[in-house]
Formats: sequence, C-alpha cells, structure tokens
Amino acid sequence: MRNEEQDIEFGGLVVRFWENRITDAELERLRETLASSPERAREFRELQSLKELLERRDESRRFDAKAALADIRRRMRRRRRLVAWRWAAAACAALLLGVGGLFWAERAEVGVAPERTVVAEQRMPQAGKAYLQVAEQAEVELAPDSVMIVGSSRRDSLAGEEGTGDEEGVDAEWYRLFTTTGAVYTVVLADGTRVWLNAESELRYPERFEGESREVYLTGEGYFEVTKDAKRPFRVKLGDVTVEVLGTEFNAKGYAGEETLDVTLVSGGVRVLEEEREVARLKPSERVDVNVRTGDFRVSKADLGSVLAWKEGMFVFKNTPLEMILRQLSRWYGVEFSLDEGLAEGVYSGNISRFEPLERVLDIMRLTNEIEFVEVEKNKIEVIPKE
Repeated sequence: MRNEEQDIEFGGLVVRFWENRITDAELERLRETLASSPERAREFRELQSLKELLERRDESRRFDAKAALADIRRRMRRRRRLVAWRWAAAACAALLLGVGGLFWAERAEVGVAPERTVVAEQRMPQAGKAYLQVAEQAEVELAPDSVMIVGSSRRDSLAGEEGTGDEEGVDAEWYRLFTTTGAVYTVVLADGTRVWLNAESELRYPERFEGESREVYLTGEGYFEVTKDAKRPFRVKLGDVTVEVLGTEFNAKGYAGEETLDVTLVSGGVRVLEEEREVARLKPSERVDVNVRTGDFRVSKADLGSVLAWKEGMFVFKNTPLEMILRQLSRWYGVEFSLDEGLAEGVYSGNISRFEPLERVLDIMRLTNEIEFVEVEKNKIEVIPKE
C-alpha cells in the first residue's frame, strides 16, 4: 500500500511537470514511476478526462488557473493527510487552462515511459544566422541579435558602397534578407516599417520605395508593423497571394513546399488577394488560411497567442496537427523528422520555451502520448507509435 509521503512526492512531480519547472532528474523519476506503476499511469490518464470536461465548459465559466493553483497549494498545506494525488490532479486541470508546458494528444491515452531515448546528447536550438544580399553581390553575414535599418537616403554600407543619396533616375536596388535554421532577425525598411523574420525565411525589399505602392516579397514567416501611408498601400507578396494594408500589424506565413499559407491580423485592417482577386478582408484577431493549390480559403477567429508565440520565444500549440509541430521543430533545431502515416491525424496542444533542448521537448511529448522518437541517423528522427 502506498504511503502518504509517496503520494505527496508523486503529486509534487506532476505539478512541477505541468508548470514546466521540473528538473531533468525529476522528469526521469516521473517517467520511471509511470513505467513501473500501472496505478500511477492510470491516475495520470485521468487527467485526460478532466481536460475534456473542462473544455466542454462555456468560456465564461472558466476559472483563473493561477488562483486555482494557489488555492490548491493552501489546501495541501492545511490538510496534509489528504491524498496528494487529488490535489495534483486538480492543479493539472487548472494548468490546462493556460499555465505550464504540457503537451497532450487529443483522443489518445497517456502511455508509460518509453524504453528508448532519442539521443544521449542535449541538442540545443541551432545557432541560426541571417544573411543579406544586395543586388547581385555576395551574401554578407549579419551580426546576431541586431536590427538592420534601411535608410531611404543611403545605400546600406554592407553593399560595399558609401551613402550616395537618392539619385534621380537611378533604380532602387533590391535587398534579399534570409535566415537559417534557428534564427530570428529584425529589419526596419526605408519607410519605417519593422519586420520580424522567423527561421528559414526570406524577405526581398527595395532600398527605397518608389511608385504608387510599397511592395515586398516574403517566403516563410514574418511579422509586420507597417508605417501608415494613406497614399501608398503596403503590399506583401507570398507567391500568388498578396496582403495589402495601409498601416497595421499582421503576421504572414507561407513556407515553400507547404500546401497552405495564412495571414493573421493583429490591428487595423488588411485585404488578402489571390492573383489580384480579393478573397478576404480581415478584422483584428481574424485569420485567413489559403490553400495555394486549390485557391480555397477560410476566415476564422485567430488565437493570437499561438500565432505570435515564435516572436516571444515560445512554441504554443492548440489542437495543432503533429505534422505541423514537427515542421516547426525542424526549422528551429535543424533536424529532419519522418512521420508514420498512421500518426498524421493526431492533434496536440501545449506550450514550451523555444530555448529548451530538443530532447526536453520530445520527452514531454513522449511522456504524455502514444508516440516514440527514434534517431535513425544523425539529425534524422523517426516518429512511430509506441509498442
């Protein structure tokens, strides 16, 4: 029969796991406990039922997660003889509403800890880089953690030229800024528009804006704070799709090789056009998803926390397909995933810092789902069902 001290220890491990402040040693102890005790694994699975009940509640009835967790801790201190697991489960349920770093799978039971590990080494996020190419000149590596400002009255010194001013009759040169795996970079364009560029992305923009519109080209993901100019709309080209604004903030994502792209509006208003045909006008906190193959589109309410998490150094997923999660991890950690087709339909939720080791992220996903990660060769990881 389990004693009270073991219950309290297990409850504490679970609470720290859900708060995303569990140490590596504690995480290993939790995994061993779930592997060796079917009763503990069953208790852990009960959290899935709690989550489903909570998610069925009307939004207005949801309680404050932090306040609930504080109340739970007070009760634990006052009534030490109560079974600690009950309070741990309640704490986990509270954390499901927005606190902590759990990953869970919809419609999947929680499995026991795996017998295999991906790799022994701690694989940290890639030390990503950003590069600038001016016209047809050689690419130049940019300093990390900096912001490049493009002056409207000069050519950037990285081009190997001194400032020459705006020469009438001389076409503005085009810049190509691109990031590698694990890099985020910021650039301020000639009109004052600020752009954050996510990993494995590319932005092409002119030295200065000319004509009746301000036009740039994006591949990958970028966040735009557009300087208002009522006379010259700002246009972001993502293949055949154009995002047109006057002055606003929005996120645009369209990676090469992916079937869909999306645009999410934070403030102001945008028009989204597909081959110059308007497909959507967005209001703040709305997003449009466009199928680049068929041209089909869908406007929906956006979860800004999830969409903009990359800008804040987080992975945040809410009912996100596993395939999409793995693509994000691949761009950040520089690894290649192959996914068993039987797992393609699974969707996951949770949040964790982008600066955690990859093994930590995979451990959390593996611990709470029916999936396993096996490294078949260096930087190539296969995702398979647990046996």
